[in-house]
Amino acid sequence: MSIVAAAAAFSGPQQAHEDAAALLARVHVPPGSQQYSGAGGPSAPPYHPDTPNLADVSRAWIVSGSRDDVLGWIAAHRPAGSTLTARGTGSSIGLAFEGFQWPVTSAEIDRLVLVEAVQRSDGPTALRADGLSAWVVRRSAAERIPPRARVLRATVTLQDRPVRPPLVVRDHRRIRRVASLLDSLPLFQPGVAACPNDPGYRVSLAFRRTARGAISALAIANPGGCADVQFELHGRHEPALVATSGFFPALYRVLGITPIPRGPAPRAP
Repeated sequence: MSIVAAAAAFSGPQQAHEDAAALLARVHVPPGSQQYSGAGGPSAPPYHPDTPNLADVSRAWIVSGSRDDVLGWIAAHRPAGSTLTARGTGSSIGLAFEGFQWPVTSAEIDRLVLVEAVQRSDGPTALRADGLSAWVVRRSAAERIPPRARVLRATVTLQDRPVRPPLVVRDHRRIRRVASLLDSLPLFQPGVAACPNDPGYRVSLAFRRTARGAISALAIANPGGCADVQFELHGRHEPALVATSGFFPALYRVLGITPIPRGPAPRAP
């Protein structure tokens, strides 16, 4: 299974572009390197994060020496604050690359520099470096559980079939604690993510103002797979959320229910 998160409104590309340029500026190239247009050398990074929210800033140089010696020099002069996380060859004949990564921030994720090198037929090495940074799409303040919800119905299902009787909560403090847990979740960021090991459990949380009233907010949380939370507000689909590591343990404590098994679902009789 996979989940696709839609790109949200314009948010943060300029900051990500500046971050990508700042990461690129930390790359040290061998003495005597000459910056050039890039013609006849690597034309693109060997790979990139699978997100539309990606800023890419690049530079290219002609460097004396062999391809492997040039990449070895750069690895020995690792960009400040980075970790060498990738090394290999690309699909183009003669291309080799190294990847350096930085920790994420509250505003950017997938922060890295990819350095690619090709030995030119006329002797020197053509070198290219790409600073990459993806900006974080932030959740709108309007996407919150309505404060007037007075009834919460929690249902646990396996492959769309209930596995225990529904739990109805009318204690306003407990309802607000569950709402607070949901309100604190971040958006599932744009792009495509693989979702392995999804046995099919779901926890549905339906909020109402009255026991027979319309559902004002509905969250369907997935404890397996991508740990995604599908969210509806007044019947309108909102962008998917991510269940952070502490979400389900806290939710089980508030609701007073047994944690859902993390292993494979039981076989049907």
